[in-house]
Amino acid sequence: MTDIKAWLSRAKHIDDEINTLLKEQERALTRATGAVPAAKGERVQTTPQNGSEDRFIAYAEYSRIIDERIDELYAVKCEIFKAISRIEDGTLRTLLELRYLGFKTWEEIAVEMSYSYKHVVHGLHPKALKKVKEVIECNTDPMI
Repeated sequence: MTDIKAWLSRAKHIDDEINTLLKEQERALTRATGAVPAAKGERVQTTPQNGSEDRFIAYAEYSRIIDERIDELYAVKCEIFKAISRIEDGTLRTLLELRYLGFKTWEEIAVEMSYSYKHVVHGLHPKALKKVKEVIECNTDPMI
C-alpha cells in the first residue's frame, strides 16, 4: 500500500514545492526592487555588472520554474483524479479526493465527512487505498 500512497501523494509534494518556490520568488523580487535610493547629492559608485538586472533575471527564472511545476501539478492531479473517479464507492472517492487532490488533513476530512478520525484513518482510508490499487492494476493504460 505504501507505493499507492506515494503515487497518490505526488500532487501534494509538487504543491509544496510550488509554495516554496513562490516564497523564494517573492524574496527574489524584494531583492530586485529593494534598493534604497541614494540621498540627494550623494554620488553612487557603479560597477560594470548590473546587479539589479541579475536579480530580476533570478526572479524571472523562478517564474519559469513555477509555471513548469504548475503544469506538472495539473497533469498529476488529472492522472490521480482519473484513477479515483473509477472507484464506485462515493464515500471512498470523496475521502481520496479530499486528501489527495484537496490536500486536507485527516481531521478536516473527518469533520467534513461527519466521521470519527479513527474511522477515516483506520477504516475508510485503507479500503480506499485498496480500491485505488485495484483500479491501477486493472487499468490497461499504465498509471504508475
